[in-house]
Amino acid sequence: MKKVVGLTLAAVLAAGLCGPVAKAEDYIVLDVNTTFSADTVYNKVEKKDEKIQKEIDQAVRQAQHLIDAFKKDMEKLEKDANGAYVNPEKYSQQAEKLNRDIEKIIKDLIGNTDKIADKMVRDAAKKGVTVINEYILIQIGDQYILVDPIRVIGG
Repeated sequence: MKKVVGLTLAAVLAAGLCGPVAKAEDYIVLDVNTTFSADTVYNKVEKKDEKIQKEIDQAVRQAQHLIDAFKKDMEKLEKDANGAYVNPEKYSQQAEKLNRDIEKIIKDLIGNTDKIADKMVRDAAKKGVTVINEYILIQIGDQYILVDPIRVIGG
C-alpha cells in the first residue's frame, strides 16, 4: 500500500513539474474571480497597429494617385512661349480641387485611426492595462501630419 501511495504521489509531482510553466507577470488579476493573460492585450494592440498602418498606406496611395492625375492634367494645359499657363484659372481650379481632396483623405485618415486607437485604449483600460497613443509623423501629398499608433506601457 505504501508503494502505491508513493508511486501515485511521485506521478502527480512529476506531472506537475513537466507541465507548462507560467510566470506571474504573464497574468493580470483584476479581482479574485477575473484573471486573463497580458499577452491577449499585446496581441490586440499589435493587430490594431497593423490596421492603423494599413489605413496610413491606403491614404498615402490615394493621395499619390490624385497627385499623379493632377500632374497629367497639367501637362495637357496649354503654355505660352515662356512656359506660363495660357489659362491660369484652370490650373488654380485644379490645384484647389487637389488640395481639397487631399485634405479629405487626411481628415478621414485621422478620424479612422483615432477611433481605432481610442477604442483600444478604452478596452485595455477595462482590463487594467495602460495603452497610450504614440504619435508618428507621416507625409501625405505635400503635408505632414501626426497619426497615432498605440503602445502598451504597463499592465
